[in-house]
Amino acid sequence: MIAQMMQATNGASLTMTFVTKILSVLAMVSTVPVILAVLKIKGEEKKGRLDHLLGRPVSRTRLLGSATLLACIIALTMMSLTAIGLGGVGTAMMEKEISLRTFYEAGMVYLPAMLVMMGVTVLLIGFAPKLTGVTWIYLLYSFVVVYLGGLLQFPDWMAKLTPFGYVTKVPVEEMDWVTTIGLLLTAVGCTAIGFIGYRNRDIH
Repeated sequence: MIAQMMQATNGASLTMTFVTKILSVLAMVSTVPVILAVLKIKGEEKKGRLDHLLGRPVSRTRLLGSATLLACIIALTMMSLTAIGLGGVGTAMMEKEISLRTFYEAGMVYLPAMLVMMGVTVLLIGFAPKLTGVTWIYLLYSFVVVYLGGLLQFPDWMAKLTPFGYVTKVPVEEMDWVTTIGLLLTAVGCTAIGFIGYRNRDIH
């Protein structure tokens, strides 16, 4: 069962395949505080606290921008600490030592996918704030298809419906810069469109 879940690729060791699988799960867990940082704006709006703030010389762009910047910092910090923490344990416990740099690189490739999830959240806040709960469903779906996809024998296209399904499994696979840049552009695009929607919609 574990072998089915790991799905070793390109003759890679089961250890490194396991590391990439664990990092994918940790990346999705680390996405939770990223989403929460953006959803803080919706929470303040729902409680009616934004009217007083926006009545001062604070633009909507600056308000949402501060939440988005915080989310980006959280994403970078969470994934860095996750990769370094896992790497520290791994280098101390494994017989065949893997460098801390390898762990860090394997973890940071998930950052663009995390930013896409942030961008989707911003997009929903901008155009459909009542549907922001969909973000959590989307994250749960990502976990199921990416982590349990091999065990449950899901078709590959199901994983491609989530940004985490496009992440290169470094160092098991060669880095795919085209896909990584595509994820970053998707994150930027969703975020930018969300900003436009938030700037123009009514805030209750």
